[in-house]
Amino acid sequence: MGHSMGGGLVATLASTPKYQGLVSRLGGIMLEAPFIGLDAEQEPSVITVVLGRLAGKLLPRFQITQPMKVETIVRDPAVQQLLKNDPLNPCVGTLEMFANMLDRAADLTSGKLKLNDGVRSVYVAHGTGDQVTSHDASKRWFDAQTAKVADRKFKSYEGWSHVLHADLPENRQEFADDIAEWILARV
Repeated sequence: MGHSMGGGLVATLASTPKYQGLVSRLGGIMLEAPFIGLDAEQEPSVITVVLGRLAGKLLPRFQITQPMKVETIVRDPAVQQLLKNDPLNPCVGTLEMFANMLDRAADLTSGKLKLNDGVRSVYVAHGTGDQVTSHDASKRWFDAQTAKVADRKFKSYEGWSHVLHADLPENRQEFADDIAEWILARV
């Protein structure tokens, strides 16, 4: 299971031929609000991407701070405060990391990476109110890449934010139940 960037990494792993043997041994993959595409409001400009790539070639390990807009990540004010005050979440990344994230997302959305044969099951969960990653990009990827997977499910959570597992308190149990039910049905 992967969330956000981790979801993009899981989708990339499951779509990389070199890992087909490994992926075919998995019971399935689960993606929570995967970074397959950014929300339109978060998309960097072409100039930012080009200059960032150029700078990344010269200084790949150069770190930049990307302040977190917690209001776009999760709707629960208590969780927003926790994120703001978390000393282990400094919101720092390297130019190389940001370039790699964008490259993986582009490879997934363009179809350059295709889901490996042998993927047994796929579960994708995404909130329609996600302001970080694109619900629509995830749905397009799911529709294009999972047609050959018999056991597949895409669940849209109407109005939910990016962090489904920490959405509003009244929603959390629904998400936990959905995940548990999906896993337990396959063990």
